[in-house]
Amino acid sequence: MGLTRSAEGWIEECLGRILNNLPSEKLEIVGRHGDFTPWNVYIDGQRTYVIDFSDFKYGFSYDDLTVFLITLSGYENYLKISKKNIYRLKQSFCKGYGEDSINTGYYYLYMLYNILEILSWAKEMVINHIYHKLKKGCYIKLYERLLKDYCLSVIKNEEQKLS
Repeated sequence: MGLTRSAEGWIEECLGRILNNLPSEKLEIVGRHGDFTPWNVYIDGQRTYVIDFSDFKYGFSYDDLTVFLITLSGYENYLKISKKNIYRLKQSFCKGYGEDSINTGYYYLYMLYNILEILSWAKEMVINHIYHKLKKGCYIKLYERLLKDYCLSVIKNEEQKLS
């Protein structure tokens, strides 16, 4: 269940473009959730709670940000939330997160890293028959498509900058 050669090509080209555009500014080390996903957010009327801090660790804020956005993409198929509403949720989340302070270079790098992490996790669960919701590889296909779309969009954006 490895990556295809074409996927390896997109990843290499995408990573090369990301690394060439990383800023020189340092990332701040922060406390982070470690498993910040939509299912660890509880909404009760007017209040919103983040729960399950068992994976808390120190690291970089881009990890929690990108894991949340990637797993939110999975809700489109899982809960039948429309693409328009997923987009609106992502926009709201980034705005609340402080979108003005989000550095595109680090954001791209952590998106790529975490898509690969989640894809690896999904494949491991299917191989070990641990997670019944992953049957028939529906999540594997979802995250493989997300990986492809993401890599190709980074490549396209970087090519447009050069034009």
